[in-house]
Amino acid sequence: CYEPVYIRGTIFDSASETPVEGAHVIAIDKTGAAATDVAVTESEGAYELQVPVVRSPDGTLDEGIFTLRASAADYLPFPHGIRPAIPVDAATASQDEGEWVLENAATEIALIALPPEKRGQGSIAGSIVTDEDDAGAGGVLVVLEGATQDGTIGFSDKSGAYTLFNVPEGSWEVHGYKAFLQLTPAAVTLAAGEDKTGVDLISNDKPYGTVSGSINIVNAPGGSATSVVLVPESTFNDTFVKGEVPPGLRAPAPPDPPSITGAFTIEGVPDGRYVVLAAFENDILVRDPDPSIAGTQILHLEVPAGSSYDIDIPS
Repeated sequence: CYEPVYIRGTIFDSASETPVEGAHVIAIDKTGAAATDVAVTESEGAYELQVPVVRSPDGTLDEGIFTLRASAADYLPFPHGIRPAIPVDAATASQDEGEWVLENAATEIALIALPPEKRGQGSIAGSIVTDEDDAGAGGVLVVLEGATQDGTIGFSDKSGAYTLFNVPEGSWEVHGYKAFLQLTPAAVTLAAGEDKTGVDLISNDKPYGTVSGSINIVNAPGGSATSVVLVPESTFNDTFVKGEVPPGLRAPAPPDPPSITGAFTIEGVPDGRYVVLAAFENDILVRDPDPSIAGTQILHLEVPAGSSYDIDIPS
């Protein structure tokens, strides 16, 4: 029965600084899971998200780290490419007339407009439909996949709803990725500028994959440790050497801090093609710059490998 905590801000065009109406905003917790439903910006670009925050015994705010994601028609999603989402701490919110409010520069999001020839495209919306024994429907990484499509993504909110913006005409498959959740892809054919709804991703009873391997840390201070993640191949960017990490597909399992110094195992991996990456999250390490050394090449894998869901990968 404590006073609610809100994150408030605005979404605006990075070039003109005009507000973006109809943008979707969601807060993700430190495990990668959706912490909120989607907020849709109004005409002035404003949004409001009520977030769950750990309290001290006296009711004051103790811990609430989130990152914000935003997407809109005719704009690149945020975060994207080299633009990271800076964590915001809702525990630093100020009390105001029976509620706590966090509103600062980190809750203001500038979206970059698509080039004119890529505007006016369609959208796909639906829900994640799960059984009660499955992982939750919130926080699923939803990816549009196809021969010529380059990484249109979205995340389901805590109720399982998702929207993919800026989808070109054509035939596509919508995939969903989250640890310990197998979802049957949905085939979609979209006309130019069409907004299609009701494209649900439904859980199935296939087994999960287990990916095991090891890393080698050299010429680094004693005690150096990292984390390892799997990113769907369809989201991997060769230029930035990064991709979108589905919730839970990380060793050690989130939210544990980086601790991998040798062997690692990632469990609960759903079907798909993945790229294996050291996450390099605040660990003072870099990928070995010499690609001629064995083990420095970017590793791609498929789950299952043939008929096997237990996959051992090279160092």
